[in-house]
Amino acid sequence: MRRLFLVCSLALAPLSPATADEIWQGLESGDLVVLETTGPLATFLKKATGSRLTHIGIMRNTGGGPYVIDATPQEGVFEADIEDFVARGSGGHYAVYRLEGLEHPAHENHPAIKAAYDHHYMKPYDPFFRRETSAFYDAELVWTAYAEAGVELGKFRRLRDLGADTPEGRAVFLHEWRNNPDCKSSASAGIEACWQRILDTEIITPASILDDPRLRRVYSTFPGER
Repeated sequence: MRRLFLVCSLALAPLSPATADEIWQGLESGDLVVLETTGPLATFLKKATGSRLTHIGIMRNTGGGPYVIDATPQEGVFEADIEDFVARGSGGHYAVYRLEGLEHPAHENHPAIKAAYDHHYMKPYDPFFRRETSAFYDAELVWTAYAEAGVELGKFRRLRDLGADTPEGRAVFLHEWRNNPDCKSSASAGIEACWQRILDTEIITPASILDDPRLRRVYSTFPGER
């Protein structure tokens, strides 16, 4: 990976993806890197939250360059080279957010990174978006890692309150509904009974995390506001 530098005076300026390739070295461990993605979940999240930002991970600096730990259906809780992570997003765009004040010894990992790697690395993806720690989706992993470091970012909201009772919501959250632990006891009652249970599921979204006033945006390649 190329060794690249962040120009502080351009931290909030929207840049083209090619120019954005020149900023990696200025990022800090613990930074939140967020993308606009595509697919059924992204479609639902955009409509439910009004934000284009639909996938989130935590960056850490390593001797081999920056990596991002996140949770995906393909790999569960795992890490990717930051360039590979950013390539998942639409148009190669991304934004970076930072929480100040989580102090830690210089020789130790950022507290949220330590929590993610020590407690949750390589756990499976959670296709049912349940609030528990045996499996994770991306925003839940970020929320949990920071919560275990002492900071709860954003608020969980019920799917019902996010307007999930739509074709987009059903496409995401009724997938493999018979295997959803919240529906197994009532699977014989049918898909609609299951759906009413699912609508009471509380989830955390990338947009909710980023709306936390303690976070500040330090870099973005997106044109205009999110």
